[in-house]
Amino acid sequence: ETTANLLTWLTSLLARRPDVAQKLEEEYQRVGISSLKDPLGSLSYAFDCFRLGLSEYPVATTTTRKTAEDIVAGGVFIPKGTLIQANAYELTRHIFGDGDQFSRDRLDYQVFELVYSLLFGLSRRCLGQPIAELEGTMALSMLAGTFNFSALTEEMPEPQIATVLTAKKGKARKVVMTLKQ
Repeated sequence: ETTANLLTWLTSLLARRPDVAQKLEEEYQRVGISSLKDPLGSLSYAFDCFRLGLSEYPVATTTTRKTAEDIVAGGVFIPKGTLIQANAYELTRHIFGDGDQFSRDRLDYQVFELVYSLLFGLSRRCLGQPIAELEGTMALSMLAGTFNFSALTEEMPEPQIATVLTAKKGKARKVVMTLKQ
């Protein structure tokens, strides 16, 4: 469900960024899908778009951890056993701003890797991460290689932060997908 959710946000972004959709299509046409031995390496642009899209629209909006010992963070004492929750959606906006979603140039790569690992649970990794990255990258590539995207509205839908990031009611992701000729 989370990979499918992210793909809906990515199609909304692609509908508003035909240049990115074109690059994804070119990579898809050049590499193909059926003969891939290393999909994430061969589809490097699609993988970057998947990862950058996840940092822009993290579908699992929070992560919770329990402190293993007493700590002081930002001058605040936090006793052992305290549950700490990080809001990934707000954190990514605070760190990365509202720049070009598909530009790695706007990111400090080491910071990006740290935040990206947060999106998959930091030290206790999400077991589905490798599968999500693989299926999300391949699906994004195949979608861009197979369909044209067009947005019915200029603005992105306003996210609703819940357990999973969704669009607010009445603000559907209005994207039309038509088969390429």
